[in-house]
Amino acid sequence: MDVLNKEELEAVVAHELGHIKNHDFILMTIVSVIPMILYQIYAYTCRNRNNPTYIIGLMAYGAYIFSQYAVLFYSRIREYYADDFSMRISNSNDALSSALIKIAYGYTKLENKKTVKANALGVINNLHSQGFVLSNYKAAENGEVIEKLIAWDTRSIWGKLYELNSTHPLTAKRIMAMKGKYIENKGLCFKSIISFITEVIVNYLPYGICLAIALSDIIESLVWNEFFTSLIIGAYKSFIKNPINLSILGLTLLIRHYFIYRKKHESNTIKELLMREDASPIKGIPAVLEGTIVGRGVPGLFYSDDLVLDDDTGIMILDYKQPIKILEFLFGTFMAEELIGKKVKVIGWYKRGSRPYFVCKSMIMDDKKINCYSYLVSKILAYGVFVAGLIIYVI
Repeated sequence: MDVLNKEELEAVVAHELGHIKNHDFILMTIVSVIPMILYQIYAYTCRNRNNPTYIIGLMAYGAYIFSQYAVLFYSRIREYYADDFSMRISNSNDALSSALIKIAYGYTKLENKKTVKANALGVINNLHSQGFVLSNYKAAENGEVIEKLIAWDTRSIWGKLYELNSTHPLTAKRIMAMKGKYIENKGLCFKSIISFITEVIVNYLPYGICLAIALSDIIESLVWNEFFTSLIIGAYKSFIKNPINLSILGLTLLIRHYFIYRKKHESNTIKELLMREDASPIKGIPAVLEGTIVGRGVPGLFYSDDLVLDDDTGIMILDYKQPIKILEFLFGTFMAEELIGKKVKVIGWYKRGSRPYFVCKSMIMDDKKINCYSYLVSKILAYGVFVAGLIIYVI
């Protein structure tokens, strides 16, 4: 009960009661059965490709994929009804919209220094939001910043993709619906389309190159071998017998690495980063943040490795990322708690997915430095593959 102030907590509880009042649990259970039935039809009819029912199975599988998105769409519609119920019960649209701004965007002001104790109710997609807001925060009232935050949701291609795969509508759409305002859609500008395409191409370039180089050898090996064996034989023929291809793969890994992890980290405030409409889940914006660790990314979870930073202009999830998951678990279990309440300088990259977050490269406090090695491992791997190809070629 420590997560929101009284009015916001009442609005969030009313939202959840709205789901009960509207029978959403029953309705969602019923509609969720449809994809399961379609998949079972596919599984039963596609056992024999020579059987005429095989075509029915393929059609069922196509319908299964479509139905998954239809269920998500229906779930998003039900969220609007729950929001409407909350507004009618609480006689206000400000309390719930304020809670959404806190939970989804992290744009808040801290009134009393206090650590996060528990996560919010499922008022938004908790798998994405991580519900890190508490009662002693209040939503900031800078209209320009909120407008920028909403603009990313409504105009970004990434935002539209996240909503398509989410059980909840974009936060901006919910806020605008509660206020009875029309969401202005200016369309996608040429620059944003080019930026999106570039990011997708660069991010998946190594996989595309690898597939393009090795596909013919893998298909050739499939005639005589099992699939896994064919992968090994195809990779050997494509990259070991032709080591220049290995160097080409390494070059694409280097391009991807330096595109994602750009240099020139400059000091920023959380407010300044939240206003960046060019943020994306792929290309990080290099930055340095300074503030106080006020809690874990998932409050109450004893092994939560992510942290929450407050710099008096807003709060931000710090994504503690290591190449091996066990290192994240050990950090969350034995070290994270000690950092709460301490002032830190964080070097890393700002990204924007379904909510804003900051990928850590290093955290500095007093005379102590904590490093995240995913960045370094990515760099070593890229250079290693590139150099290995050259060495094998020379040998």
